[in-house]
Amino acid sequence: MALRFARADPAAVVTHRQARGYATMHVALCAAFPNVRDVRFCSADRETRFTCSVLRLSDLTVCRTAMSGCQFRVEPSDVVRVALPISGVVAVTSRRRESVAIPGVAGVVCAHEVSIRDAPTEHAGFMFKIAQDRLLAHARTLTEEQFSIDDMATSIDLRDPVGATLFRSVAALFGEVENLATVGLEQLACSTANDLIVNLAAAAILPSLRDRIALPQRWVGGSTVEGARQFIDAHAAEPIHLGDLANRLGVSLRALQAGFRKQFGCTLSDYLFKRRLDLARARLLSRNRHDTVTAVALECGFVNVGAFADRYRRAFGELPSQTLRGIACGLSRPRAHQGGQLLIDVRRDGWR
Repeated sequence: MALRFARADPAAVVTHRQARGYATMHVALCAAFPNVRDVRFCSADRETRFTCSVLRLSDLTVCRTAMSGCQFRVEPSDVVRVALPISGVVAVTSRRRESVAIPGVAGVVCAHEVSIRDAPTEHAGFMFKIAQDRLLAHARTLTEEQFSIDDMATSIDLRDPVGATLFRSVAALFGEVENLATVGLEQLACSTANDLIVNLAAAAILPSLRDRIALPQRWVGGSTVEGARQFIDAHAAEPIHLGDLANRLGVSLRALQAGFRKQFGCTLSDYLFKRRLDLARARLLSRNRHDTVTAVALECGFVNVGAFADRYRRAFGELPSQTLRGIACGLSRPRAHQGGQLLIDVRRDGWR
C-alpha cells in the first residue's frame, strides 16, 4: 500500500514585524521577546527602527532581527536564547559573567539568569529560542547521558566548525523558507530542519556533549539495527525524529547511527534520505498534473529544493523536472544514492 504523506496545516512560513519610533518599536520588541524590560534607545525617535522575521518549527522559534542601538533587561525563563550576529556588536552581561556577540567570531547564549543586553549602534542577527527541557532532551538522546543547565556555555565560537555550521544552517533555512514565500514548509521538511538546528545547537551550547559524542560507541545488535531500518521503511513519509526512534529501541542515537553504518554501509540519516528520494521519484513518476518539483520536494522532507534537484540527478540520472514531464534525458546511468546527512555526524577531526 502506498505511503501517505503527512501534511502541514498551516505551513511553516516566515512572518514579519516592522516598527519605527520609540513607542512602536517598544511595543514590537516586547511582542517579539516577552521577557524584555526597561528598554532604552540610543538614537533619535525618527531614527529608531526594528524589523523582525519569525519562523516557528516544532521545538524552535527562529528570528532574524535588525534594529537601531538600544539597551534592555531580559528576565530569566525556562527558554534558552541564542544570538548569532550578522553585523554590529552586542554585549550581554549577567551577575556572574559577560559575553559579547561579534559577527564571524562569537554568538551569545542566555538561559536562566537576568541579563542586560547592550548594543550602542545598529545591529542585525539571528536569534532562536528553545525550551531548556527540549534542548537537554535532544542532548540526552545523542549519548544516553544526562545534562543540566550548568553544563551550558555562555558563548558560541563562530570560527569553530560547530558554531560555523550552526550559523550557516540557520541562515540557509531562513533563505529557503523566504524563497518559498507563502508556500512554506511541509511537515516532513519542518521536522528535518528542526532536528538539524536543535542537534547543532545542543553540540554548540554543551561542550561536554561534544566530548562525549567523540568517545567510542557501544555495540548495537543486528536486530536493533534491523528494527530501525524497518521502521524507516514503514514511516518514511511521516516526520521521523531519529532521537525518538533511538529512545524507542533503548539505545543512544550516536550508537544507533554507528551500528547502522556498520551493518548497512550507511548511516541511519543516509538511509532515511535515500528512502525519501525514492518516495519523491515515485511521486514524480505518477505525473499528477497538480504536482510541481517544489511541492514534491517539500512533501518528501527536503528543505533546499536546489540541493534536492542535484541529489536526485546524481541518484537517478535525470532532473526531477524531467521525471515529472516524462522526458528521456540521456544522462548518465543512475548511480548509487549519495544521501545527505540529516543529522550531522561528529568525528574527532571536526564536523562533516
